[in-house]
Amino acid sequence: MEKPSPLRLFAEDAEGLQIISSMTQDGLAKMNKLIFDKKHRRFTVEMNRFNWEKGVKKKPYFRTHSLLAIDSVLNVRGRKLPATTSEEIVSLLAIVFEPAEIEPEGKVRLQFSNDGEIELDVECIDLSMIDTDTSWPTTKKPRHKIDLKKVFR
Repeated sequence: MEKPSPLRLFAEDAEGLQIISSMTQDGLAKMNKLIFDKKHRRFTVEMNRFNWEKGVKKKPYFRTHSLLAIDSVLNVRGRKLPATTSEEIVSLLAIVFEPAEIEPEGKVRLQFSNDGEIELDVECIDLSMIDTDTSWPTTKKPRHKIDLKKVFR
């Protein structure tokens, strides 16, 4: 299997956001690589993205160094996450949009493993995910333990 071609994805609506969410699922990032640039109203996540789009039936799998950017950010809140200055690694599981009463405003939620979350108040959906040319093979495929008690409450 050859190395993946770099992806460049942009989202301005909920459907595009879901596509980027699926491409960044299980992206690994150090906490100090999650950065809010208040002046430019941009939140970025530098991550090692698992290449789900290449299929997962046989090894090797691939990871790619990627940048997720969310623009038009007004405010940022985090819950159940390590300190933003730490090099502790977090795994991004999903990106979700909740519209406000006055659209196109709303909240973009970055949901991480271990119930961690970053909530971004945004003026509108404005996301991009850009891969670098740096990809490498891996033998490990992400797996998730499912707590059925949480699923079927």
